[in-house]
Amino acid sequence: MQRMIPVDKLARPEDHVLLPAERLRRARVEQGLTPTGAMPYEADFLKARLHGICAGEFQAMEAAGRTLFDFPDAPWEFQLDMARPVWDESRHAEIFQRLIEYMGAHPGDYVATEILWRCTQANDPAARVAGINRGLEGLACDVFDQLIRIAQKNGDEVIERSVDYVLAAEITHVRMGSKWMRKLTEGDPERLKTAQAFRPHILDMFEPQDHPNDFQYAGGPPIPPYDITGWTLAMQMGVQYDRELDAFDGPFAEIKGLATPPAGTIAGPASPAGYLISHRTNDQFVVVNRLLKAGADVYWVGGDQSAGGAALGTGAIWVPASAAARPILETAAKTPGVDVYGVANAPAGAMLKLKAPRIGLVDVYGGLMPVGWARWLFEQYGFAYDRIYPQALDAGNLNAKYDVIVLMDGAYRRREASRAGEMRAGSGEGLPAGMDASMIPAEYRGWLGRISEDKTAPQLKEFVEAGGTVLAIGSSTGLGELLGVPVTNHLTEIDRGAERPLPPDKFYIPGSLLQVSVDNTDPLAYGMPDHVDVVFDNSPVFRMDPDAAQRHATAVAWFASPKVLQSGWAWGQQYLDGGAAAVDASVGRGRVILLGPKVTFRGQPHATFKLLFNGIYAPTNMAPTVVP
Repeated sequence: MQRMIPVDKLARPEDHVLLPAERLRRARVEQGLTPTGAMPYEADFLKARLHGICAGEFQAMEAAGRTLFDFPDAPWEFQLDMARPVWDESRHAEIFQRLIEYMGAHPGDYVATEILWRCTQANDPAARVAGINRGLEGLACDVFDQLIRIAQKNGDEVIERSVDYVLAAEITHVRMGSKWMRKLTEGDPERLKTAQAFRPHILDMFEPQDHPNDFQYAGGPPIPPYDITGWTLAMQMGVQYDRELDAFDGPFAEIKGLATPPAGTIAGPASPAGYLISHRTNDQFVVVNRLLKAGADVYWVGGDQSAGGAALGTGAIWVPASAAARPILETAAKTPGVDVYGVANAPAGAMLKLKAPRIGLVDVYGGLMPVGWARWLFEQYGFAYDRIYPQALDAGNLNAKYDVIVLMDGAYRRREASRAGEMRAGSGEGLPAGMDASMIPAEYRGWLGRISEDKTAPQLKEFVEAGGTVLAIGSSTGLGELLGVPVTNHLTEIDRGAERPLPPDKFYIPGSLLQVSVDNTDPLAYGMPDHVDVVFDNSPVFRMDPDAAQRHATAVAWFASPKVLQSGWAWGQQYLDGGAAAVDASVGRGRVILLGPKVTFRGQPHATFKLLFNGIYAPTNMAPTVVP
């Protein structure tokens, strides 16, 4: 054997198909299994779980043996302790092979992940035992405990006793890993910092993912991933960070449990004319909503502002002093921890006065996942809203009830972009094939229907022209052209004299993080930096019509480079260059806001929440107000 050999060269049974974790889910779906690795009680899923554990035992045996070989200078006692798992895991692998056959399956029937083999690449024995013995084998103990309970529920004593026998040995491996992690890092705190079982998870949250160009064949269509390909959490949340390769220390304190945000302060004179709050933090929306609910006046200030020596950025919040405002601001400084600056004089120049918007959040029968996330976000940040369904939209008279109507991704899809039989954009009542309204309980029949070009779009356009705002995200931005927004699809090509959408072999970006430039002097982007990473999942991109400026439509965020990929997979990303990602347009007396990227994706991209929240507030009174 040679040291640190590539993962694909390690010893492994020929009848086991092992895949990287990111490909395992898709393979499981192709085999007709759930992609999550959950353990229901049905026999087929139990077979797959036993098979996966068997593959893991082979990997654990190889990992222990490789650790012995890779670190010949490790203490003798360490080598003795590592020799035991080689023997233990070989017995465990044989046990699970027999259990697979007992269940009527055979080794190699299911794919498995090669994660344990990848863990053998750690070049420090302390990191090796932290990742394998403490981390993965510790998790395996939980899996075995659950497997025992499943066997008990099924009345299967063979599986119950066999797995209980294996569990007893695995517990000793975890204890041994903990012992040697302490001994090998004793007196070496820097080594201890790097020898953490879930260090790869930390790196996963900060470092970009690099997904391969994965096609069915050369020049062929792409192979869709099971899920997104780029998810770096720090990028989604707009966290600025540096990776330090040299050791450092500081006055750090361990955080146990959920960290409490640090409290803010109220600075300035004792009797100020009012208060300024930066627009940069998302928590300021909580404060604004509390103030408006209490009847306090709240304004957005145009241009850059500063107070108390702090730069507040664009769109700072101005709150004139009042009996209603002061206690709310004092509470906000404590939780959620917003800094408030009292000033002797009101800011000069134009401002936008806010009012509590009446929000209609469009939903459909059966629910939309993005709507669920939007509801959660509205509740977290204090936005009051009503759910509104297609039949209510089609009935019209929308301005009497709403100021803003929000359509999340999936609420509407263009007919040519819809998949046959898709529930959300299908025909009739928006129900799957074989169902009709009579099969739905009477109290829910008012939720049926779909967003349509012939019935819904005219009512939405009337709503906008009368002063309302339609804010559409993702696929729902397809309504933009129907509502009079001067945009077209940016992602097209000329083929045999006709314009057509780019085919997937030329442009394909599934669930990745891309960078856009931002005009943060526009109220839609107040508080944002001049560039931000967005969640892009084959999302709409807009080409502004030549007369867009004359028709009062502007691109607030756009792709400013042929290379915008930050994390994930972006085949043909050069086609994005110059396309708009966020558009703010005046239509009649109202506004239409189009947000192509998934700005609220799974409640994670805090860096782009402002595009939704600002869009809800900005249109309520866009006429500048000068405060004396």
